Amino acid sequence: MNHRLGSVYLSAVLLALAPAAVLAGAAPIQLQDFRQLVHITSPQFSPDGSQIAYLTISSDYVHDRYDQTLHVMNSKDGKSRDLVSGMPSLQAPLWSPDGQTLAFIAEVDTQKPQIYTVAAEGGKPAELSHAPNGVEQFSWSPDGRTIAYVAPDDSPLSEKDRASGCLRSRTTTTRSPNRPFPRTSGCFRCRVARHGN
Repeated sequence: MNHRLGSVYLSAVLLALAPAAVLAGAAPIQLQDFRQLVHITSPQFSPDGSQIAYLTISSDYVHDRYDQTLHVMNSKDGKSRDLVSGMPSLQAPLWSPDGQTLAFIAEVDTQKPQIYTVAAEGGKPAELSHAPNGVEQFSWSPDGRTIAYVAPDDSPLSEKDRASGCLRSRTTTTRSPNRPFPRTSGCFRCRVARHGN
């Protein structure tokens, strides 16, 4: 009986000390270890649930910025592929209702944030909006033919918008109590961009 009790105590002590032994063998965390951390955000299931779009954000200490990459993962086998990278401030990916296209907001060169679209199978992103003061948020129409977006109220239609006829101004909206982005307040202008032909 004492032998069994001793074995139980020994086992309990070894189990209690195992994490300490593992930690003792691990190297302490260094500042350069933080450079390898990757943040995963903005998961969005495709309308049929077969794919998940998401962003990874990593630190670029050399250029003092964060780099975002848009990925698409197959929800059955977990295989993931890069869809868009190298576009600063890439954010807010949204699937089109038919699941064929992803729209997102990004800043290219020195311009304000705009809406871009890319085929879900891959390809070069195409700029969809031309809002002089940038785009705050957007949403697909149920049929996927247009995207409504919100821009600061003092941004008139650009000459490119007028010439293309792709955007039309709607009446100025007042404060939106349901806005998910608290960083802006005041009045905004809602516009509509046509997707496709």
